Amino acid sequence: MPSFTIAGWGRWQAITGYPTAPWLVEDGAQNIVHWSVQMREVISSFVASFFAAPASKKLRVTQRKSDAHVEGRTAWTSFVSANWKSVWKAQDIIDATLKEQSCGPYKAMGRRKSRNLPTLERAQVHKAYPFLAYALFGEDSAANATATFLKDNVQDFLERIMACMWNRYWKNLNRERVKMVELQATVKTSWLARIRHYLASSDKLITLLKRYNDPESVKQIKDQRQQICTMIF
Repeated sequence: MPSFTIAGWGRWQAITGYPTAPWLVEDGAQNIVHWSVQMREVISSFVASFFAAPASKKLRVTQRKSDAHVEGRTAWTSFVSANWKSVWKAQDIIDATLKEQSCGPYKAMGRRKSRNLPTLERAQVHKAYPFLAYALFGEDSAANATATFLKDNVQDFLERIMACMWNRYWKNLNRERVKMVELQATVKTSWLARIRHYLASSDKLITLLKRYNDPESVKQIKDQRQQICTMIF
């Protein structure tokens, strides 16, 4: 969840379409979701509790099921979920940036010559953080002129969001590996079945051609079979 400061940065505003934090926008042309005054208040209260919590407890604040911020938490989570991928395209931005910096999941596995996704730390995805920060927040995300270091709130945001993204990659890759094994079995079975069918059919054809005294066609079929056997074996 971007902080109050981040919500006012130009690049993030361009991505989300909001001139400031959504819960601060009063009803009108800029209130894209048209929250009521009461809804903005409960969301603002939840967000304030999130930022007031120490870093080690922020995740718990977002996951609690029963406290004074249930309504605000639910509304905010639904809002972000509805916009993050399809409207803001934030997921696409992160995917593309990781790929450009050779920090995506497939590159991470390729470097280790493994089909298992390494942990976020082992994949050294932090090397892409400055580029992710610029893609999402622009120059405002840097803590120094050369953009070597990131502001604390940007670092915190990227660490949380990348933990979620890496978990998504892990789930997707697990499904891909299962599908890959299934397809390999299907292709192998289909290939063997076709070869057997071809050999059986060509045997029958050769028998018929011999009956009709057609040695030239028999030789042609046998040559084809030999070519196939050579390619396969």
